[in-house]
Amino acid sequence: MSASVEALSPSKHNIIVSPFNENDNQNKMMKKGMNEQIKKLEQEEEVEENANKCNTNVDEQEDNGNKALDLSLQASSSLQQENDKNNGRRLQKWKEQNLENINLGKLGDNTKQNDVPEVEIISISIMCRGRSDIVLSEPFASSPKACLFTLKEGSRYRLRFKFIVSNKIVSGLKYINTLWKAGVRVDRSEALLGSFSPKEEPYSYELREDTAPSGIFVRGLYCARTKTTTKLRHSKFGGLLLCALSSSVDDAEKTNIPQVEVKTSMWNWRGFSIRYQYAGSSGPALVLVHGFGANSDHWRKNLPVLAQSHRVFSIDLIGYGYSDKPNPRELQVENFYTFETWGSQLNDFCMDVVKDEAFFICNSIGGVVGLQAAVTQPQLCKGIVLFNISLRMLHITKQPWYGKPLIKSFQNLLRNTALGKFFFKSVATREAVKSILCQCYYDTSQVTDELVEIILLPGLEPGAADVFLEFICYSGGPLPEELLPQVKCPVLVAWGDKDPWEPLELGRTYGEFDSVEDFVVLPDVGHCPQDEAPHLVNPLIESFVARHSAPRASISLKVS
Repeated sequence: MSASVEALSPSKHNIIVSPFNENDNQNKMMKKGMNEQIKKLEQEEEVEENANKCNTNVDEQEDNGNKALDLSLQASSSLQQENDKNNGRRLQKWKEQNLENINLGKLGDNTKQNDVPEVEIISISIMCRGRSDIVLSEPFASSPKACLFTLKEGSRYRLRFKFIVSNKIVSGLKYINTLWKAGVRVDRSEALLGSFSPKEEPYSYELREDTAPSGIFVRGLYCARTKTTTKLRHSKFGGLLLCALSSSVDDAEKTNIPQVEVKTSMWNWRGFSIRYQYAGSSGPALVLVHGFGANSDHWRKNLPVLAQSHRVFSIDLIGYGYSDKPNPRELQVENFYTFETWGSQLNDFCMDVVKDEAFFICNSIGGVVGLQAAVTQPQLCKGIVLFNISLRMLHITKQPWYGKPLIKSFQNLLRNTALGKFFFKSVATREAVKSILCQCYYDTSQVTDELVEIILLPGLEPGAADVFLEFICYSGGPLPEELLPQVKCPVLVAWGDKDPWEPLELGRTYGEFDSVEDFVVLPDVGHCPQDEAPHLVNPLIESFVARHSAPRASISLKVS
């Protein structure tokens, strides 16, 4: 969505100002201050012009030498206007039209040295032929669950800004827009809006008409980060706009997509009650798999958004959330909470509940669960998205030889003595949970009381301590680097670059496997991108699923 800008025409803004009162001493002093600002603008333009000349070749200088712009204060008005016309310089014309007609009452006291120009953006409008204008008002930052507007691919559109300038003249107001798709920056455009005098009425400025890109590969959700700056580097607004590019005219009319209802249900798996949530009635099936100590509520910012065009399921792995938490010792098995157990649970869930092949969307240890399930029954998995998959640094093969006896002894101490239960009680508090979350979330403002309760409350249920201790003492099982070469479906790995637990540089090695089609770095995000940065994660998921949603030959989900 690149943008270009027309030459600034002062008449375009319909400026209505009051004339100076020459008999008013205060106004004279204000006018003097204004003249000083104009002189400063002239000096800035002259410096810029000289810099541009240094970058021009000799032949071009000779050809255009007679057209050089003279901003000297001794030059006649007619000469300045002629130079403006030939060189596209609008400063003098702007001065002649506005300087003598500025309402000084709107300027404030220019004698204050700390005053800076202020620009307040009132609204941004998206104008498309044949459609009513889409007006986005301040604040511009969108909810992570809502798409602000949708454009039809190949459609013609233009942007219109309404803004108020106060305090002082704004020099070189510039609009900057950065566009992201699937977590990757795809475009950055700038437009110089010009210089503006203070006044009470808002300015209205329109960019030149542009065309939205078209084609199957450009469809999907986009994040646009917008801001304005001036020559004094004062950014006066910024926001993250979630928008979409669609192939359908009907979809393009859905500027505010309604939220779908998220339902909760229980599933009986091998005699155990398993909680899951679901939403959406059409489209490819997605199964969201949480990480260690979490549950399906950790996807609350993703499930309703993805369900607008997918059938989405979020499951509580056995032992977590509000699923049953059987004591492994009572089951008389050495290791019950393993990736093999959870992988089987995930595959059975696809057959019994989803009743279709699905994409696995996973975070942390949930990524190992998804890989294990895909390797065990590849016909059920269409693709996997891994967000900060666990590196499993405490795996027996990754422990240093001199540390193995100590780690084993400590695990046995936690698992077989009262010390383990005491340790669990010390971390199963609001203060401790919040502290842990603040470690793994780079943007700690996302660590809300709601999130703390989502993680804490299931951990206070009977059996939660046994599950916790069982897993932290689990040093065997598969590693991601062992499973990735066996996976038959496409894999996307995404990594929050501020993860303190699973370092980005170690995670990059997963991008080298043949099954991994892409490795995406999520800037300024920690260990749980789906909750911390859903505005990056949701479009990334949708884009991946769209690329791999071509129907396969029909498969049987019955197990003989």
